[in-house]
Amino acid sequence: MIHGNDKGRIDTLAGMLVLFVLGCIAFAFAMTLRASWRVDGIAAEESRTELRKALDDAHTTLGKRAIEYSVWNDAVDHLVLSFDADWATANVGPYAERLWRLDRSVAVDGADRLLYASADGALLATAGAAMEEVAALRPVFEAARGSAGTASGIVAIGQELYLFGASVLDREPGWTGPPLPAPLPVQVFLRSLRHELVRIGEDRNIARLHFDPAAGGPLASETPILHEPLTDISGRPVGSVAWVPERPGSLVIADAAPYGAAFSIALAALLLLFLRALLRLRRQDALHLSEARLVQAQRIARLAHAVHRSDGRLEASALLETMLGGPAGALTRLSDYLGHVPEDRRAELEEAYRAAWERRERFDLEYPLRCADNESLHVRELGEPVTDGSGRVQGIITVIQDITDRRRAEELIRYQARFDPLTNLPNRTMFFERLQQEIRRAQREGVRAALLFIDLDRFKWVNDTLGHGTGDLLLREAAARLQACVRETDTVARLGGDEFTVILSAIRSEAEVDRIVRRILATLEEPFQADGRTLHISASIGITFAPDQGTDPQVLLKNADVAMYQAKQRRAEHWIRYSRDMDADALERLTLEGDLRKALRSGAELELLMQPIVAMDSGRMTGAEALLRWHHPERGTLPPEEFVPMAETSGLIIPLGNWVLASAGRQLAEWRAQGLDDLRLAVNVSAVQIMHPEFERTVRGVIEANGVAPDRLVLELTESVMLDSSGHTLERMRSLHALGVRFALDDFGTGYASLNGLKQLPVSIVKIDRSFVHSMEENAADREVIGAVVRLAAALDIATVAEGVETPEQYSLIRATGCAFAQGFHIDPPMPAARFTRMAAGRDAPAAVVNG
Repeated sequence: MIHGNDKGRIDTLAGMLVLFVLGCIAFAFAMTLRASWRVDGIAAEESRTELRKALDDAHTTLGKRAIEYSVWNDAVDHLVLSFDADWATANVGPYAERLWRLDRSVAVDGADRLLYASADGALLATAGAAMEEVAALRPVFEAARGSAGTASGIVAIGQELYLFGASVLDREPGWTGPPLPAPLPVQVFLRSLRHELVRIGEDRNIARLHFDPAAGGPLASETPILHEPLTDISGRPVGSVAWVPERPGSLVIADAAPYGAAFSIALAALLLLFLRALLRLRRQDALHLSEARLVQAQRIARLAHAVHRSDGRLEASALLETMLGGPAGALTRLSDYLGHVPEDRRAELEEAYRAAWERRERFDLEYPLRCADNESLHVRELGEPVTDGSGRVQGIITVIQDITDRRRAEELIRYQARFDPLTNLPNRTMFFERLQQEIRRAQREGVRAALLFIDLDRFKWVNDTLGHGTGDLLLREAAARLQACVRETDTVARLGGDEFTVILSAIRSEAEVDRIVRRILATLEEPFQADGRTLHISASIGITFAPDQGTDPQVLLKNADVAMYQAKQRRAEHWIRYSRDMDADALERLTLEGDLRKALRSGAELELLMQPIVAMDSGRMTGAEALLRWHHPERGTLPPEEFVPMAETSGLIIPLGNWVLASAGRQLAEWRAQGLDDLRLAVNVSAVQIMHPEFERTVRGVIEANGVAPDRLVLELTESVMLDSSGHTLERMRSLHALGVRFALDDFGTGYASLNGLKQLPVSIVKIDRSFVHSMEENAADREVIGAVVRLAAALDIATVAEGVETPEQYSLIRATGCAFAQGFHIDPPMPAARFTRMAAGRDAPAAVVNG
C-alpha cells in the first residue's frame, strides 16, 4: 500500500506538473506576442530602409539625368552661347520631362539669369512664375557650382516640395577649346515630391505613403504610422514622409488566435485527463509515474524519446522508430540504437550514457544517425537520469529531436560565406584562411609556398561587349581550367571580377612553380566556347613566395598583385616573380596615372608631333603620322611607350585616345583651310579603343565636328585586332571604312597577321615594321621578306609604307622592293604640327596621295 507520505508526494508532483503546463502555455503566449512585436518592428525598419533607399535612388537618378543633359557640348552651344528654343524643346527640359516623367526644368546662366523654364513637357511662355522659381532655386545653383558638377536633394518652390538634380552646363571631357567663364551656368531637373511618393508607394508596396508637413501628426488614432524627417537643400526641416508599415506579426497573431484558443482548450482537457490518469497511477512506483508524464508531454510536443533501463533494455517511442525507418519494435536494446550511430561518434555517446548512470550527469549531444534506407539525419539528444526516493538511478530518459534541416541550412550558410557562388571556388575569406595555413606550415616544416595572382587579359572587353552572361560562362570555364592545372594539395580561389589566386603548397623548387605557371598560361590561351562564340584571352601572372617574401597574407597578396601588374605592363613575359624594387615601380605607376589624369583635364601638356610620309617614286609628302608626346612638368617629354600601357590598364586609354582623335580632326581642318586637303593624317589606335562600344560614334563625331573628308583620316591598328573573334571590331572597321575612313595595319610582320586575316580586314595600308628595315642592309632574307610583303599587298590592292628608314642605303633598298611610301629619320624626324604645315605649304607641286 502507498502510505500517506507517498500520496502527498504524488499530489505535490501532480500540482507542480499542472503549474508547469500552465506556465508553459503562458510562456508560449508571451514569447509569441514578443516575437510578433519584434517582427512588426523589423518590418517597420525594413520599410524605413526601403523608403530611404528609394529616395536616395531618386536623388541619384535625377543627378545623373542632370549631368547627362548638361555636360554636353551641344547644350552649351544651344543654351548658353545662343539660345535655341526648338533645340531646347527637342533635347533638354521638355524632352527630359516627357521621357523621365519630370515636372519642371530650369536653366540659368552664370549670373542666374533665366535661360529657359519648362513645365509638364513644354517651355513656359511667360517669365513671371519662372523667375519666382529661379529665386527659390538659387541655393541649388550654388550647390551645383560648388560640388563636382552635380547636386541633388529637396527644394521648396512656393508651397510645393520638389526633388531636384542639378548640374553645371559645361563642355564634355576632352574639349580643348576655351573654357566657359565662371560662374558656370546651371541646369536643374525637378520632380514633385508628391508625385515621387506616389510612384515609390506603388513600386515598393508602401501603404499610404504621403508627405506630412506637420512632421509627426497622426494619420488616424487607431493606425500606427511612421515618419521619416526631410530637410531641404539648406538643411532646414520641411516636414516628413509618413506611411503605415506592414504588421506581419500582428496579422499572424490575429490569424492564429482561434487556433491558439482551441489548442489551449484541448490542452486543458488533456491536462484533466492526465490528472485523472495520475490518480489511477498512485499505486505505481516513481519511475512509472515519470514515464507516463513524459509520454504525455512528448505526445503533445511530437518529440521522439527513449527510456534506458538498468538491465540494458531500451523503450523507444514509435516516432523514434519511424525516424530511423525501421519496423515497429526494432529498437529493444541499447545496442540496436547504437548500431545506427557512426563508429567515430559512438564512444562519445556511450560515455555520456555512462556518466548519467554513474555520476547522475545530464547531457546534450548532437550527432548523425544512419537510417534503414542508408539515408542519414542529424539529431540532438538531451538526456537526464531518473532517481528514486533514495537517490539511486533507476533509468535515463532522453528526448531526441531531428535537426537535419537546421544543420543543412547552417552548412549552406557556411558554404556561401566561404565559396564563390559563380565558380564554386574558395572566395576571398577562405583564400586568406588557406594562405594563413600554408604560411604556418611553411614556417613549421621549413618549406616554401608560392602565391600566384592571375588576372585575365581582355576579360573586361568580353564583359562590356558581349554581356555579363558570356563573361560568367568564361569565368566558370577559366576556373575549371585553373583547377585542372594544379595539384590536389593546392588552392585555386577567386577574389572577384577576373582576378584569381593559386596557392602552391610545399613547393620543391622555383622550376616546379614555373612549370605550373606555363601550364596555366597555355591552357588559358586555348580558345573558349561561349554562347556559340569562340573567344581568345590570355592571362598575366604575378608570383611571390612565403615565408621568404612575407608571412602576412595581405603583404603576400600585395606582392603578387604588384608582380602581376608588372607582367601585364611587359606584355611579352606574361608572368613575373615579385622583387622588392617593384613596390617603387607600383608607386611610380600610381603617381604617373594621377599625373596623366591631370594632363587630360587640362590638355596643355599633351602634343601631337607630325612625322612626314613620302611617296618613294617622287619624294613628295603625302601626309604624316601623328605621334603623341606628353611634356611632363617633372619628367620631361615622354614618348607613348612610357605611359600608354599604363593608360590601357587603368582605363585612361579611352579619354586619351579621344583627345588624340579630336586633336587630329582639328589638324586636318587646319590643313583644309590652308589648301592642304590632299594630306592624310595617320593616328595610332589602341586595340582597347576600337573594342570600346563608343569608338565608332567618337570617330564619326570628330569627322563631323571638323568638317573634314573621312578619307583624310587613317587609323593605325596593330595586328592584335586579328585576335578579336567576336566580330564587333570587324563590324566597326567595315562601317567606318564605308564612311571613307582608311585603316593601316601597323608593325606588319611582327605579330598575329595572317593572309586570311588580312583579306578579311578592310585595310588600305600595310606598314612594314622597322625591324625588317634596319637589318635589310646586312640580311638578304629581310630584303626578300619586304619584297614578298610588297607583292602580297599589291595583289590585295593594299599600299605599303616602310617604317624607320634612317639611312640613304635603306631608302634605296626599300625603293628597289617597289614599296610605295616611307617614313623615318632619313626623311624627317617627328616635328611640331606648325613646322610640318609650313613645310607642306612650301612644296611647289601637290603632294602625291596614298592609294586607298
